[in-house]
Parts: sequence; C-alpha cells; structure tokens
Amino acid sequence: MSDYTQAPACTMMATTCAICDRPLLDAKSLEVGMGPECRKKYGYAAEAKLAGEEARTAANVLIHQVALDRSAQTILAASTALHLLGFNRVATSIVAKAASVTYIVLAVILLIVGLTVHWE
Repeated sequence: MSDYTQAPACTMMATTCAICDRPLLDAKSLEVGMGPECRKKYGYAAEAKLAGEEARTAANVLIHQVALDRSAQTILAASTALHLLGFNRVATSIVAKAASVTYIVLAVILLIVGLTVHWE
C-alpha cells in the first residue's frame, strides 16, 4: 500500500486540503486540514493569532470537517462558524472554491445535456 491516504488509520483523517484538494503531506497540514500554501495564501496564521488558542482549535476541527466532507451542508455550516470565530478569509476561500467547482460541474452537465438534446 504505497498511498498512505488509503490506509485504515486515515479513514477519519483529512488527507487533502479543504481549499485546493491537494494531498496533505506534513503534520501541521494534517492537524489543520489545509496545506502550507493555502494557509499562507488565505491568512490562516494571522487569523489564528488574532483569534486565540480556543478559536484556532475550533477552526481546525471545522476546516478538517470540510476536508473530509465537501457537501454543501458541511461547507455552509463550517464557513458560518469560521466567520464567527474570526477566520473570515479562510471561510470565504472555502466557499469560493466550492462554488467554483459547483459552477464548473453544472456547466459541464449543461453542456452535455445541451449537446445531447441538440444531437437528438
């Protein structure tokens, strides 16, 4: 088993970034649920410093949940809670990424349906 993400111990662990969906490769990334590039790009450290230890811990749990479950319900609940905790850039980034992916999927579906209808 060369891919650690398939190991039984990882089934309850986020192994991909909550924002960009790339594999998490270091302990800090696994703890937070975000990779180092997204943490830097979306201001995680600055927001965590301002929010304090309890808020940071709660934010880590929420980000981790999004990394595990990218359903609209989870993203909406987590982003709302992240905003309340002071992690505004992170919350906005998670929602924006989910919205762009949803838009692309919807566009592809409409394209396929449109082509199918056109061909019939």
